[in-house]
Amino acid sequence: MLIKLHYITITAINKLMKIHNKYLLWCGLLAGPLFMTSLLIHGALKPDYNWLRHPGSSLALGPYGWVQTLTFLITGVLSMAFAIGLWRIIRKGTPKGTTWGPLLVGYWAIMLIVDGICTTDPASGYPKGTPNIPLTHTLHGSIHDSFALPAFVGMIIACCFIFSRWFKRQEHRKWAVYSVINGVMLTTSFALSALAFNQAPKFVAYGGLYQRIAAFCVWSYLTALAIHVLRTTRRDT
Repeated sequence: MLIKLHYITITAINKLMKIHNKYLLWCGLLAGPLFMTSLLIHGALKPDYNWLRHPGSSLALGPYGWVQTLTFLITGVLSMAFAIGLWRIIRKGTPKGTTWGPLLVGYWAIMLIVDGICTTDPASGYPKGTPNIPLTHTLHGSIHDSFALPAFVGMIIACCFIFSRWFKRQEHRKWAVYSVINGVMLTTSFALSALAFNQAPKFVAYGGLYQRIAAFCVWSYLTALAIHVLRTTRRDT
């Protein structure tokens, strides 16, 4: 499975590297709205699923689970395309920025693709009749979880430190402040969701809500970043 995943990822990256930069940046603009729309609508309609309590990844379990799986895969490819376009801009831009930002966005994209291939284990009582915390963990569930934490931490680092410094060097102070504030909000909401999914009594009922806030922080930032870079590059050409 891992060898196949590695081959698919490398093949996809090689094809994306040949695409014009404008289209790669447009992929970043589309990924966030697509993911959040699918997450919210699917979560509201799925039987026995409580979007306030249950993780977004759990939508891949049970009836119509293929919708969330497809959402992970499509937005993962779109995000990888955006990461490549962003890497090109930052590497050649004035002032130049560290490529760690695009690399962390790229890891976020890899996490989405992995989560699409490796479904999560049941959590917080979904699907109906399963325990709040799984008694045993499957291989695909463990792989799924192992990619999520570094991806969210990476996006916190990208917002608070990497992109904020890049914008500060360009004298975009509002963007620098927004990056830090978004990173703090992401840290808080992700920490609360982690407590909830570990069944902390005061938080467990709203784990899905906290996770959705964290996801919104990531996706809204990447969407806004794509719009900003598209406008900047269009103005400079």
